[in-house]
Amino acid sequence: MPAAPMPDALAWTEESNAIYQLVQQIQEAWNRAANTELAALFREDVDYTAWNGIYFHGRTAVLQNHRRIFGARFLDGKLQIAVRNIRFLSQSVAAVHVAVRLSGQDEAAASKASVEPGSPVEGAALFIVTKRGNQWRCEVFHNTLVIQGRAH
Repeated sequence: MPAAPMPDALAWTEESNAIYQLVQQIQEAWNRAANTELAALFREDVDYTAWNGIYFHGRTAVLQNHRRIFGARFLDGKLQIAVRNIRFLSQSVAAVHVAVRLSGQDEAAASKASVEPGSPVEGAALFIVTKRGNQWRCEVFHNTLVIQGRAH
């Protein structure tokens, strides 16, 4: 079967903008602790690896995990996500590398991330996003901490 033709530059720009919007929606939902809205931005069968290596499969597991952490560790948490690169793997699949900064976590969460309470946690994450119909959603997510003092 021949490969589908790749979109032109204008189409890539439109698709990139849609992906930036998806990342922005994830950040906004996280910052409002809007669990259901956040989970809806991930595919039903998402593969999700948290910064500490804990793996979740499926939107329901992501929803339950965020419901738990928003209710305890991140009551005042604020997430900032900066897109570093979008690499299209096909017309409907893209790898999105982002820098992550989380502030406002409680003392226990800060300790687990090996930062001083009140200090932000720096991370790097990879979203594999897919387009179905006209909608981009996260299919795979992997998040990791950045060791303090190391450049992104």
